[in-house]
Amino acid sequence: MNNLALLAAVAGAMTLAAAVYATLRRRARVRRRIEPLTDLLASDEAPLVVVPAVDTPRDRSALAAALDRRYPLAGGLRTGLVVAAGGGTIAVALVPALVFFGMPLWLALATGALVGTGLGAGVGSFLEQRKRVQFNDRFLVAVDDFQRLVRFGVTPDQAFTSISETAGEPAKESLRRVALDAELGVALGDALAREAHRVRISELAMLAAIVSTQSRAGGGLAESVGNLADMLRVRNENRTRTEAATSEAKISLLILCCVPFAAIGIQAQLQPDLVETLFTSARHLLGIGLFLIAAGLVVAWLLVRSAGR
Repeated sequence: MNNLALLAAVAGAMTLAAAVYATLRRRARVRRRIEPLTDLLASDEAPLVVVPAVDTPRDRSALAAALDRRYPLAGGLRTGLVVAAGGGTIAVALVPALVFFGMPLWLALATGALVGTGLGAGVGSFLEQRKRVQFNDRFLVAVDDFQRLVRFGVTPDQAFTSISETAGEPAKESLRRVALDAELGVALGDALAREAHRVRISELAMLAAIVSTQSRAGGGLAESVGNLADMLRVRNENRTRTEAATSEAKISLLILCCVPFAAIGIQAQLQPDLVETLFTSARHLLGIGLFLIAAGLVVAWLLVRSAGR
């Protein structure tokens, strides 16, 4: 029976690992498509004034710089602490439960560390993704304001400085950094391209491409920015529709999380001897069932999340 439980645990872990691997491959493919766009935005001519970055990796530890690259919008160190605390708490709480269900201590420690690391990274990715959604919403308003100011005859640098002061967080911090670089002599398109590469926002890279092209070839900047605003508006509407379409699946996940515990509670009232046996001599069966339910919920959550991206 212990061998059967171990085989079931290995099969569930392999299924979960396959789902996680497919999600990571999809995210890497999207990142590979976006990064060449930001790399091509670099100007052919060197800027007149080279402004050193205020927060360079050389002035900080390697871990802090890596966290800032991983979570540029959610806050590298803050999100890193949340990930470490969440993963450690989950691992510490999971090990005694696994030992209770009959898993060997060494396997319980390894499983707790693996699950804690995965769920902690998932929390960090959730915080970063939520910041990106907020960034896109605030950035659309900033692009609309930028278009109106340029149409009224304000220069692009002055218009961008104005919208950087009135934009909402978290877009405000990035826009103010771009405005500061522009005030110090860096071309606005180059400053936008550098910030887009740092935060990995494709919409910001598109604005950088528009501004750089207009500064070199001329043309109507207001019309081009207006087209970008329309495209961003359509993207936000599509994201809202996707969230509405996946809301039913999210509710189903919540119900599935509550059903096993409700069933065990009802069974405890109807047949307490059976439930007592389940928690004593048949604990490994209870552990297998809970593990398979948890693995299925995680896979379903990954599918819902990938559909909402």
